[in-house]
Amino acid sequence: MSQPTPQFMFKRGAWFVGTVLWQPQASGPATLAGCTVTSALQTKFGRRYPLAVTPAADHLGFSVQATSTALWELGDAQWDAKIVVNNSGLVITLPTMCGTVVERITP
Repeated sequence: MSQPTPQFMFKRGAWFVGTVLWQPQASGPATLAGCTVTSALQTKFGRRYPLAVTPAADHLGFSVQATSTALWELGDAQWDAKIVVNNSGLVITLPTMCGTVVERITP
């Protein structure tokens, strides 16, 4: 049985912020120290918005953010992250989260 895809809804124009907690796997690193993390949100029309990544102080997670989202396309979107374990060549792609970018109604 497959696991459900995590979902989100986000109002365009606000800050987009996400937090990821690292759960070590047998084939991966114990922490994210020395790893390179990249992340982006992509709309259904293929427009990609890179997200700034900030590692947690304990290297057991990271946060992503975009402070300018006023021009993001409305509608279905996907968000994920990629971890490259430095000096090993191992690449870990995190599950994709599906969601919707909606218009802000109240100014």
